[in-house]
Amino acid sequence: MKFKYFLTNKLFWKNFLPLIFISFFYKPEMLFFLIFYELFLFIKISNKKLPINYITFIYLALLIIFNLIISIYINNSIYFMFNTLLFFLFISPIIFLLITNFKKLNNIIPINNYYVMKKVIEAYLFVQIIFSFINSLKWVIKFHFNFDVNFGDIIAGTFRIPFIFTPDSANVVFVFTMILVLYMYITYYGKNINKTLVFFSIFIIFLASVNHLILAVMIALLLSISYKSLFKFVLFFIFVLILYKLLQPDNFFMIIKRVILILHSFSSFENLSKLSYKGVYIVNFINDFKNHAINFLFIGMGGGTYSSRAALFFTGEYVHAFPFKNISEYMYHNTYYLWQELLHSPHWLQGAFNYPYGSIFSFIAELGLVNVFIIFVLFFYQLKRKNIFSFYDRKFIIIFLLLIGMVDNYYEYFQAFFVFYYCLLKLPSKKEIYKYE
Repeated sequence: MKFKYFLTNKLFWKNFLPLIFISFFYKPEMLFFLIFYELFLFIKISNKKLPINYITFIYLALLIIFNLIISIYINNSIYFMFNTLLFFLFISPIIFLLITNFKKLNNIIPINNYYVMKKVIEAYLFVQIIFSFINSLKWVIKFHFNFDVNFGDIIAGTFRIPFIFTPDSANVVFVFTMILVLYMYITYYGKNINKTLVFFSIFIIFLASVNHLILAVMIALLLSISYKSLFKFVLFFIFVLILYKLLQPDNFFMIIKRVILILHSFSSFENLSKLSYKGVYIVNFINDFKNHAINFLFIGMGGGTYSSRAALFFTGEYVHAFPFKNISEYMYHNTYYLWQELLHSPHWLQGAFNYPYGSIFSFIAELGLVNVFIIFVLFFYQLKRKNIFSFYDRKFIIIFLLLIGMVDNYYEYFQAFFVFYYCLLKLPSKKEIYKYE
């Protein structure tokens, strides 16, 4: 579409600016501002008539209240309510997604949004690509056009200020967000996608070198696609392998070694504990599950008290701008000491595969396995009610989230889920689109 469209179309800017604003610079402190923005957006888009799934709303409200009580009771201190509140603030985009009544909302969303949001998402991907190239200019020269190993850390799109590199999670949040948005764009718009834009988006995701996310995508695709799409998957897999081998040979062989190590670790319980800090953490988690089976199965130990991102925040060291310190006994003996060792370990040991935490483990420990299962079922059902994803698409998203949830505390990266939720709010259902075709 002509450039004039982007300058004069008010509906485009009305949808694009909030989306890019959500993604502008990765700062944990933005959480508290975005919570109010989430609520404002939720109310505004539904014309002040909140389209709520009331049964889900009641369930989650009771879960939060009961989890607060559990957190205070088990840890024997009222101050742990703040840990729990921060935990639920971090996952607030997921909570909003679960309580939204998409069936009612689909009747509110203008059908014209199908075309507007296509341009919005394309502009969003384009801006992320441009920012990534700008960020990489200085480092391309510094590394003499070597795209291997540490080069990817500097690519973070709009999630990091150009030319300023700081060791944070911006790179990871960027790739996670790009995967969610790009997959939604490809599956929703099908044959109408901009293939050039998709190619460069995949290329930037590849250059960013968050290898475990790329590996999770490949595994989730393999486990979720239909037999008809198997040939396309094989071609895509070969394409990714060639890119790795040509541009990032060290990363290529490092991934192979780690995959072999992971597969070997599952051959016995003892081998699992040798999988660096991640392995020790998993063994600690399994032992805690055995020792506190009732809690881990049904009620959890309280949000922000085991190994979640909120629990790490309350160490007082995870984010230096966060001034509070409140570490639970379970966090201290099972995660905190491993995390401290990780911080002082060699750089090559500090990758995500060694993180002594992961959302799946954190959620089970802090909410209880039954509640985690219910949340995933509700999440899958919500994607179905929105009616923009096929069964295979929903299957991919769930498998992908399960896989990455074993690597890092991804479910608490609120900006990525906020972007995903924002697009869900704006896109018309395919059922509504078919009525006008």
